[in-house]
Amino acid sequence: SLSTSTFTVKTVAGGPASSIDSSALYTGITVYGYGSNAYAALYDAVGTNLVGANYSATYNGWIDTLFGLGTYFDGVNYTYWSQTAGSTYMSFSLGAYSPLSNVPGGFTATGYSLVYA
Repeated sequence: SLSTSTFTVKTVAGGPASSIDSSALYTGITVYGYGSNAYAALYDAVGTNLVGANYSATYNGWIDTLFGLGTYFDGVNYTYWSQTAGSTYMSFSLGAYSPLSNVPGGFTATGYSLVYA
């Protein structure tokens, strides 16, 4: 379950952070952030609502928790934050993806989706 009832996020491109009710997360929200990779942009958009770690020097930006929700295993199935760029499943963590075309070893895309399932 969600760890709090309200979260502060950036819901307008270039705008200030504002509060959203946790119920909005069940139907989906769009957040806007800036950074040299997808993880940095997500952190800019949601701040401390994102807790992650760098597990490798090459591909960083693993999501430990987002809005208090992290990887969960019930003994049969995993629930986790899956990531897509357009309709393509992202095989690496968020730090590997960038909107910049000149990032060495990076995968390029300008928009990303996360689904907790």
